[in-house]
Amino acid sequence: MKFKDILKFSFLNISRSKKNIYILLVVILCSLISLFSLTVLVSFNHFIENNYYKNIGFRTLNVFYADGSDIEKPIDTKKLKQINHVVEVFNSKYATFTSNSSLENSKYDGIITLNAITENLQLEVVKGENIGDKRNVAICPINFYPDSSASDLSLSLKNNADDKNLIGKKFKFKYSKYNNNAERPEAIENFEKDFEIIGLYNTNTTMTNANQCYISMDDMKEIVDTVNQNKVTSTYVIVDSLNNIDSVINEIDNMGYYSEVTTVFDGKIINNFSLICNIISLISLSVAVIVLVLYIRKKIINESQNIGVLRSLGYTKKDIKKYYLIEILSSILITYLFSLLIFGLLYVLLKNTVLSSLNLYNIDIVINLFVYLTTFSIIVIIPYLLSMISIYKVTNKTILKLMKMEE
Repeated sequence: MKFKDILKFSFLNISRSKKNIYILLVVILCSLISLFSLTVLVSFNHFIENNYYKNIGFRTLNVFYADGSDIEKPIDTKKLKQINHVVEVFNSKYATFTSNSSLENSKYDGIITLNAITENLQLEVVKGENIGDKRNVAICPINFYPDSSASDLSLSLKNNADDKNLIGKKFKFKYSKYNNNAERPEAIENFEKDFEIIGLYNTNTTMTNANQCYISMDDMKEIVDTVNQNKVTSTYVIVDSLNNIDSVINEIDNMGYYSEVTTVFDGKIINNFSLICNIISLISLSVAVIVLVLYIRKKIINESQNIGVLRSLGYTKKDIKKYYLIEILSSILITYLFSLLIFGLLYVLLKNTVLSSLNLYNIDIVINLFVYLTTFSIIVIIPYLLSMISIYKVTNKTILKLMKMEE
């Protein structure tokens, strides 16, 4: 029998019995649940990897004097840099600076935030080049939105600047020196500093707003020291990995300082969400496999007399095994392909509606090859391998036993 004929009979066998259809509908439903739960899990893990483990903020420690005394006494930064797993140490007053810029127009108010970057803390640039040791250059977001409302992501996503024209764009950063002794602080001197955008980064990997650019530490010191040189602040200590945060904190405590993580994230939320997705995936995949295996086993037993008839008509065991193996494989594949088709249609529909709102939180639900390989391996390959055992056991029985076998 030709392969296309076997496929034809497989489809007819499924469609002729309502019971078969119900069983395979259960498999399709479980497959869909598995595809969605695994897709969400993989996308969420990718989000956590970029926004939690790689994010500098979650591994930045704010260091003070433990007893609160001698607050104006400089902290021994050289000693802090000698701690294992510490990659950078600098005064927190040089971390960020927010002010106006020449990017103001009818669309933007021009207010941006500059973040300092050092040679040890280079960004992951998606277009252009990194800062390195260059001066008067900046790396801005691919979804650049030079406006104070950039924290409102629903606005910035709709009105971000055209990234095709950002590389090479020049702007002036405007900042002022204030008289803080006056009843109401007022600007007593205005300054401007020129910057050229040489690279673009993705805010998804830094959890920053779309109006935040990065500049060199030397440029940041020039700006800060010009307007507020004597500002008393703490010291930032950047750790190489989240896994080493506790050990670095202990070392800092032993030096007589007090330290705390600048940005705290509840890891239980991550673990609980991942656990839920894993449990849903495991249950749905297990149900799909069990239903398929039981369905195939029962089908082979029901076909035992037909197998006996084929044997008595002169068909070899090899031909009979080949027929049923191809028929069962085609049945499983048809079921799985239906699942993929429905999943694809639902994904496209949800991607343009419900899932699009997640982009506001830098979460992108994307289809991943891992999801397809995992579901295919479990829903198709495992039941098929187990069905081979049933087929070989039944077809190897004598014709007499096959003719007498009952459901």
